[in-house]
Amino acid sequence: MASSLVSLPEIERLSSRVIRILGGNPGKFTLQGTNTYLVGQGPTRLLIDTGEGKPSWLTSLQKVLSSEKASIDRVILTHWHHDHVGGIPDLLTLYPTLKIYKHKPSENQIDVKHGEIFKIDDTTLRAFYCPGHTNDHMALVLEEENAMFTGDNVLGQGTAVFEDLSAYMDSLQKMQHEFSGQAYPGHGPVIENGKAKIQEG
Repeated sequence: MASSLVSLPEIERLSSRVIRILGGNPGKFTLQGTNTYLVGQGPTRLLIDTGEGKPSWLTSLQKVLSSEKASIDRVILTHWHHDHVGGIPDLLTLYPTLKIYKHKPSENQIDVKHGEIFKIDDTTLRAFYCPGHTNDHMALVLEEENAMFTGDNVLGQGTAVFEDLSAYMDSLQKMQHEFSGQAYPGHGPVIENGKAKIQEG
C-alpha cells in the first residue's frame, strides 16, 4: 500500500488561507502521515489537528510560523484519535495560553458546538458535527473557499474506517450539501472535488 501512495511534501501551501504540515508519522493507517492545517492569513492563525507528537512535526510547524511571521492561539481537533491529538503537550509547552477546542472535550479543552463559527481575521470556519469515524468527529467548512476539512470521515486516498456505519453514512449524506469545492482530508492529498468524492461513498 505504502508504495502506491502519492508523495506529499512535508510542508505545502494549498491556498492563500491553508498550509498543510504533515505529522511526520507515515504508516499503514496514517498513509503519508496525519495532515495538520494552519489556517488564516494574518499574524495569528488557527491550527487544525496536531499529529501524534513527532518532533519533526513540531519543527516543521515552528518553521512555517517563523516564515509566515505568525503565531497560533487556537487549535481545533477533529476527533480524539492519538494521531490527531498527540502534539498537544508540546504545543502547550510553546504556547501555554493556547485554547484547545474539541467536540466532547477532554479536561482543559473547550467544547465545539455544531454550527459554531471561528473567525481568523478574514477567514471563517464553521464546525460541522459528523459522527461515524468516531462519535466525536467534527468537520470544518472553510466558508471563503467553499471547502471542507473532512477529518478522517473522508480521506485523500484509500477508504475511511468507522465506529458506526449508520452514523457514518448519514454524515456523508449531510456533508456533501455543506460545500462544493475542495476537501482537505485528515490523511492523503487534497481532494479537488470533495462533493464527488463523498458521493462515491
